[in-house]
Amino acid sequence: MSLAEWDGKYLIGVAEIDAHHQHLFKLIQQAFDDYSKGSSDQVVRTLLDELMEYAAYHFAAEEILMGEIGYPKLLEHSAEHTLFSDKVKEMMDLYESIGSSVLTSILIFLNAWLTQHILQKDMDYARYCKDRPLAPSKIATA
Repeated sequence: MSLAEWDGKYLIGVAEIDAHHQHLFKLIQQAFDDYSKGSSDQVVRTLLDELMEYAAYHFAAEEILMGEIGYPKLLEHSAEHTLFSDKVKEMMDLYESIGSSVLTSILIFLNAWLTQHILQKDMDYARYCKDRPLAPSKIATA
């Protein structure tokens, strides 16, 4: 099994957010690789905790940028972040109770959600940014 890897199709043109997305891909892949190589549950759990902490940081930063530019779908986007966080918490609780047998499903979910979220929701935000005459300085000019 393989996970989607970071590549240029995930660039939204907001440098800070693109860097965050790349790091999230890296953390998911690292957790998957460690699990596949038979690393201890503690090693994988530490990576998953780091991933969730970084996702929370990323969501907050993304929502601040959206607020700064007046993105009209900010509340909808924020609600998606909350639903994601709640779902991952449920999955992590399941992982805690039954063990690593659900880990592959968790990693597949994380990877799939991230790719779809970027390609659909974050790209919509990126299009909105590019149409704004007073876009934040963090918008990349490509």
